Amino acid sequence: MTRSTSTSMRRSAALLTALVASTLCGAHEVNANASNGRENEQVYQTRVVDPITANYLRENFDVWLYVPGNGQMDVRLNDAQASALRALGLKLHVEPIMTAGLQRSFDKSTPQTAGIPNFPCYRTVEESDASLDSLAAQYPNLVSIRDIGDSYLKSTGIGGYDIRALVVENPAVAGDKAPLLLIGAIHAREYTTAETALRWIEGLLARYQSDADARWLIDHRKIIVVPHMNPDGRKRAETGLSWRRNVRPTCTSNPNSNGVDLNRNSSYFWSLPNGASTNTCSDTYKGTGPASEPEVQAIESLMATTFVDQRGPNQADAAPDSAQGVFISLHSYTNIVLFPWGAQSTPAPNLPGLQTLARKMGHFTRYKVCQPPANGCLYAATGTTDDYAYGVYGVASMTFEIGSEGFFESCSTFTDSSLPKMLPALDYALKAARRPYAEPRAPEVINAAAARSADSVRITATADDTRSFSGGQGNETIHAVMGANLYLAPPWLGSPPALLMSASDGAFDSASETVQIDVSLSMLSGTNMAWIVASDSTGPGVPTAVWLNSALFANGFE
Repeated sequence: MTRSTSTSMRRSAALLTALVASTLCGAHEVNANASNGRENEQVYQTRVVDPITANYLRENFDVWLYVPGNGQMDVRLNDAQASALRALGLKLHVEPIMTAGLQRSFDKSTPQTAGIPNFPCYRTVEESDASLDSLAAQYPNLVSIRDIGDSYLKSTGIGGYDIRALVVENPAVAGDKAPLLLIGAIHAREYTTAETALRWIEGLLARYQSDADARWLIDHRKIIVVPHMNPDGRKRAETGLSWRRNVRPTCTSNPNSNGVDLNRNSSYFWSLPNGASTNTCSDTYKGTGPASEPEVQAIESLMATTFVDQRGPNQADAAPDSAQGVFISLHSYTNIVLFPWGAQSTPAPNLPGLQTLARKMGHFTRYKVCQPPANGCLYAATGTTDDYAYGVYGVASMTFEIGSEGFFESCSTFTDSSLPKMLPALDYALKAARRPYAEPRAPEVINAAAARSADSVRITATADDTRSFSGGQGNETIHAVMGANLYLAPPWLGSPPALLMSASDGAFDSASETVQIDVSLSMLSGTNMAWIVASDSTGPGVPTAVWLNSALFANGFE
């Protein structure tokens, strides 16, 4: 042991001894059911490079964020706690935006008729359920509601909620339909997540009649959205509590520190060390056993009926390029996209495909993409839903950490910035769901259009392989576009055959090409949609659709 290492360990031990001996109560000891006594709570930022100190703080205080790579830590403290930690050598400064959101969360003085108090853009659990019912009534041929299980309270017969899934699928269209499963609010206090899920599926359904991509995605995919994976916990958070877990009684010293972290309770990697807590009062308490919680049992049962196992039995077995399905868990905050493994630094066997899909979605969000803890962008986490979905079924699994304003993001930031970035990213994930490890490697097709010209229809688009973003976590390889095909039926069906499009400048020799084709009206009778797929040296990319009917019926075509 070197002298510097020994000194560091002695300092850590001294700090921990002082913390244990102090009379501080942890951040969860505060009664957060009312604003009384909470006006002096603030969110502080500090830097903690010593892992022993960082782990102690995470176990005993309300740490909102910890980035091992640079030591950044955001933590909620009252004045006494902040003073004591400063006396022990920590440099703290108030983060004003997150503090403002925190204080709005427990301020109930402003009358409000809908939404979470002081956050009217975020629907409550009951309002979210009503929105699901409204969608099922509005789109009876496309939408159904499934009760996938019970919250903890309902499972014990003392209130609680059904955990409800919205299923979007067109039974009138036959064929193989790749699934996408999207969940929100598994961590209760993360306000943006359930609303993002609801707004996305509402928007997709609203565009069904007018938008060609929305039409084919709903007709040829199976979409399942669970806005509230943790409704009991969310109801606690709606009162102003900084509540993360479910509500199982676990902490005898403080009822506001009850619960199991549902994103540490999944069956895959549950038993690995250092990615969850055994402290029953900790925010990352993993529970008494894998899938011990009814909410986790519900999501694992749903996955069993949604996905098929496409990976071998060994941890190092990769899913094939032909694997179908995408799983996305929405969280907040930090503006990052995470992919497996989250429990360990060993790369997932499908790492290249996971990185590429994340980077393609990163084009829309501008979020850093990374594998925690390998890249140091976030701490290790065991028993997570995305590790479970990938580990058991081999589906492409992602966790989005939405926004940068903490758990209580303002409505203005959410509606003006966070939500508009997320919606097209989720659209892209749905497009990629049929071949998520293969198609994102190739160019994306954008700006597709059709226009009537004499006895033909000219179809144009841009094939672009440059639309990716990593935030510094490696770079996506950019290839020259090699070609583009037009299909008059879903391209994965193989019939009718592809029609070759040409490069508008005469040659396919760059990473972004304008492509076009003139199609005789005689070929298009009875056709109202076409699909365009661009290719490079890695193969074909995700399809993009274009309506033909407005061009076909111009000037009296019948």
